[in-house]
Amino acid sequence: MEGDGEVLSDELIQLLVHELRYPPAIASLWLVAYALDRRAELVVSQVGCLEQADAGSAAAGRLYLSGDTICEFEYDADLIVRTVSLRSEKSGEWDAVLPFLKLVAPQANFTTFGGGRGSDVAEFELQLAALQSRAQQASPAMFKLEIATGATDRPLTHGASRLDEVLVATSWRHFVAVARMVFGSVAALRSALADAAQQWAALEYATDIEQAVYYLDQVEFGRVDHALAIEHRLLRSRFELLALIESPQRWRALHDEFERWRQEYRKAYLEDHSLRFELDRVLRDRIEATARRVLQIGLFERIGVLRDGSGEGAIDDAGDGSPGDISDRWNRVAGQFRVCDRDGSEIPLIAGPVCPECQGRLGQTINHTDVIELMSEVDEAFTGYCDRLTAVVSSIVLDSENTDRLQKLFRLNSAGDLSDLANILDDKVISFLNELSGNTSGNLDDWTLPHS
Repeated sequence: MEGDGEVLSDELIQLLVHELRYPPAIASLWLVAYALDRRAELVVSQVGCLEQADAGSAAAGRLYLSGDTICEFEYDADLIVRTVSLRSEKSGEWDAVLPFLKLVAPQANFTTFGGGRGSDVAEFELQLAALQSRAQQASPAMFKLEIATGATDRPLTHGASRLDEVLVATSWRHFVAVARMVFGSVAALRSALADAAQQWAALEYATDIEQAVYYLDQVEFGRVDHALAIEHRLLRSRFELLALIESPQRWRALHDEFERWRQEYRKAYLEDHSLRFELDRVLRDRIEATARRVLQIGLFERIGVLRDGSGEGAIDDAGDGSPGDISDRWNRVAGQFRVCDRDGSEIPLIAGPVCPECQGRLGQTINHTDVIELMSEVDEAFTGYCDRLTAVVSSIVLDSENTDRLQKLFRLNSAGDLSDLANILDDKVISFLNELSGNTSGNLDDWTLPHS
């Protein structure tokens, strides 16, 4: 059979049954094999319609068997008897491609029963446009899910372009031509549409899956052996994307477990955050007191007799031992310390798994060794300056014969005893102490004025 040839049933029966003497069952198998091998088309009458073969409505009972539609048929040993013709080319007429069309418009029918009319074509195009719209909505959402879950094999979208190519058809003829070229059969196209339908249905909860995965992937634990950390890893491993899309029930069950875990995580996180807040608050109070001492050390250095004799009470391992060095190191180290001011009611842990202010992790080890060590150094330096000041002033008091100066010292001391003199250091006090010790350089004000 060459070109656009067609062999009628009588000729086929004569050749296969009478000349080659094939039994009807073997002849039927030969016809099917030939149609598949040569990409031909076998036109057969439906069971029960054979007696109408010569009637005007015979086409209504005809089926078209080819590689496109083989999966739509059940094998019949008497197929040779119901054969109408064998065509070398597949037909593109409405009745011949009806299995393709029914995938989009299930109500499509044979032309004898009204199918193929303008209204039928319009309904097909309407249904095809609806499928196009669903595919356009689903593809970006499924791609986002693949990115969120790290599914590099793209289980949801790797074949989306093939279906999109078919769905953008502009007519039913165009649709069938592209479907035959891309999928090759009704069965393959039906399978692709079934997979797509699952994704379209999953649009309802796709965002929930994405947010749950994002939440779990953002969770970090200070200790990997934390009970919730172990459960977290097990829970995350169950987010198998393709299985969740194929089974909404599986997602609902997993979602319930995720919400239960998130509630337990929130409770543990807020308890941990509260404990960390209390410890940090105590440390913050110490830091504020130490910051005042760092400023006071700078003021002590402006007292000439203390600056000149800074060997007493100096810090052995505080850089170069200067107040500038202490101040610089303090600003660098203490400036990195932060205390979260949020209490539990301000940390919902719904959109994200950590406090939005401090970003603290559950079970995170609290370690402020650098700040604590530097505070000890500042305290040591401060004590050294106070001891040095006490020694210098005591020496002046014992050696001084100037009663006017001593009276002014006692007047100054009324603002606070000498051990707390650092708390009232300012320019006037520093000028007074410099003059008292015989060092008048750098005096900034008249110390005889009332101290305020």
